[in-house]
Amino acid sequence: MKFVLDCSVAISWCLFDENDDYANAILAMMPVSQAFVPGI
Repeated sequence: MKFVLDCSVAISWCLFDENDDYANAILAMMPVSQAFVPGI
């Protein structure tokens, strides 16, 4: 699966108090997916 990785999802992986079920599900998919990160 290919998807665009949003910073709000990625930052929740780094901050303990920002634990999120959706972000954790995305993290679980990372080994078999390809994420694109837009440049700002």
